Amino acid sequence: MVPFLFWVTLVTIYSNKRQHLCSLMESNRFKLFFVLVFLSIRTFAQNTSKPDSTSNFPSIKSFFKKGNLEGRSRMYYMHTDNAKPYEDYTGLAIGNGLRYTTPTFKGLSGSFGGYYIINMNGTQNLGIDSLTQTPSRYELGLFDIENPKNQNLVRLENLYIRYKKGILDTKYGQFTPKYAFLNGQDGRMSPTMVRGLNIGINPNKNLTLELNWINKISPRSTIRWYSVSESMALYPMGRNENGKKSQYSEYLNTKSLYLLTLNYKIQNKLSFKTEQYILPQEFSLNLTQIEFNSEKWQFGNILIFQNVLKSNAETIEKYINSNSFVQSFRIQRNFSKSFFANINFTNISKSGRFLFPREWGKEPFYTFMPRERNEGTGDTKALNFNLNYKTFKKIELNGSYGRFYLNSDPFYNKYTMPSYSQTNLYVKKNFNKAFDGFSAEILYVRKSPLDKSLSDPKQIVNKVNLNLLNVIFNFAF
Repeated sequence: MVPFLFWVTLVTIYSNKRQHLCSLMESNRFKLFFVLVFLSIRTFAQNTSKPDSTSNFPSIKSFFKKGNLEGRSRMYYMHTDNAKPYEDYTGLAIGNGLRYTTPTFKGLSGSFGGYYIINMNGTQNLGIDSLTQTPSRYELGLFDIENPKNQNLVRLENLYIRYKKGILDTKYGQFTPKYAFLNGQDGRMSPTMVRGLNIGINPNKNLTLELNWINKISPRSTIRWYSVSESMALYPMGRNENGKKSQYSEYLNTKSLYLLTLNYKIQNKLSFKTEQYILPQEFSLNLTQIEFNSEKWQFGNILIFQNVLKSNAETIEKYINSNSFVQSFRIQRNFSKSFFANINFTNISKSGRFLFPREWGKEPFYTFMPRERNEGTGDTKALNFNLNYKTFKKIELNGSYGRFYLNSDPFYNKYTMPSYSQTNLYVKKNFNKAFDGFSAEILYVRKSPLDKSLSDPKQIVNKVNLNLLNVIFNFAF
């Protein structure tokens, strides 16, 4: 069952994007991919002993039928209610995507897919606050941050070849990363994607090693692919340590990102994970996470060390200027399989700001709450509490409350973010039977300043004294 909106989108793509799609399919990446798929099919045909019932050759059609076709549709409504006299913002987007994965032959397979978004805001620019000239912060992320007025957005997403045999699992091309810091952060219409080489080794079911070499990134809320350096300055760059506007974008020249990960399940209840990121000329980052999970309790501890690699440049030219250290803790009580509560604490050291490009993923701190981050801060303390309950009718309920204490000094505060409290209320319903594949989500966010006398518009608009409503409808097959 394909929803009506999906067919509307296909018609719109055909009528408005024919030339764009044709030029896309003429690209070298498409040609290379389809040559590889054809060769794998040809090899399959040559090595199949059972002939087709109507020919001396095996059926290519039957080979393709064994592949897997996936689709996803999303309608996303978002509204930010800023305290008066500041402007409110509204965004509405509809998106549809398809992905096809070939069958596996002798360990080889391939996958390709794309996503299309309709900007239902029309030619509006999502509003500019008349008092501060501040544009939308959250709603803009539904579309293309480089061109908010673009009404029809197309992005080629998955496009890779994969070899999986024995303990080796490797792929090259475009895919969604799923790591602590480098991840899809799919809280809008389409996730962050990366292009490069992924090599995975699985000696046994308890141990996984992965090595990634990344040379292109297409962040969430964009439709193009960028070099590693270009992708680090697409979102607002904030201010540098002396309080002036950051200008590091023109000085970045890193070509690749390297990532090594290890996941080890020590026992049934104890797990260990480490991730090592190396961004040449900028920083290295190590994350270590240990978790204990039992039927009734969960304990988690995350340690993050970040070190500067480029030390001979002027402050204005550097993305990062100081080392940082982060600790994050969790204690969780599982009252049943459907109900748990946890309390979390995070501390970012006074040595400097913790920095990681927001374009590349959301942060893994236990205190993370959707619609805000603590990246870009130092001398920070965060505390939050979560309740989560799943009903027998496939309804998930979540309530979260947090308090975040930030140092306002520019040396520790990249985005001029004040100390704040945040309340999140989340409801998700998964449907079944005739509506299997459909889901609906509602997320309400309230953010308030801890300093009630706060008056600087730069610290208020789209940051605190606001209510944020998200209503999302999904369909996947």
